[in-house]
Amino acid sequence: MFAWGSADEGQLGIPVSGEDNGHVSQPRWVPPLPESKVTKIACGYRHTLLLTSEGFVYSCGSNEFGQLGNERKTNSFTRISGLQHKIRDITCGAYHSGAITQNGKVYMWGCNTNGQLGRTSEDTAVALLNFPYGTVVQVEASSSQGTLLRSTICCFLCDGPAFVVYQTISLGVEHSVALTDTSDVYVWGSNTQGQLGLGFVSQASVTTPTRIECLAGLPVRQLVAGGYHNLLLTP
Repeated sequence: MFAWGSADEGQLGIPVSGEDNGHVSQPRWVPPLPESKVTKIACGYRHTLLLTSEGFVYSCGSNEFGQLGNERKTNSFTRISGLQHKIRDITCGAYHSGAITQNGKVYMWGCNTNGQLGRTSEDTAVALLNFPYGTVVQVEASSSQGTLLRSTICCFLCDGPAFVVYQTISLGVEHSVALTDTSDVYVWGSNTQGQLGLGFVSQASVTTPTRIECLAGLPVRQLVAGGYHNLLLTP
């Protein structure tokens, strides 16, 4: 694994000397985790997550909003102890993070200023969300938005529908989107630019996962959230 670019918050997971001036200008080797194989990397604004073949998640970088899932900031990859289930997919928004468990549940943690964690409280800790709508299988994130597809993120959606299996989740700057095994798309978080796709723009956040009715039953190959927009690919 190699890393380069801004390292001012320890997001590269490697030691940086004063001579580097807070950045690494060419790819630098990252030492492997002890007895673990990294299978996926997810990057936020100034934090990074790693997923291992054993289903564990490690984080490093900025922790201003609790986006590391641990108590403090770190410049070396540290396992997130609050994830009580083995994880199969991970994602990062700008200041929040998500994960999908092997049985399709969702964990989310980090910044929740616009309900992007899918809960009404301002708690930033790793939490298991009860998604009555399905099981998620993949997660993606971008900035502060969030998206889910049947799988699990490090803060299970507490206020969402039950009995749902999610296939994928994706996170934007201040919103999240998720796809279920029945091809339903659920959204939550900020909707100031219509990024939730609910047919209206609002300054009020949507804190409960809500289905986009006009997409119900549509076959979906991929669902991805950008900073304040989303794209959906059909077969």
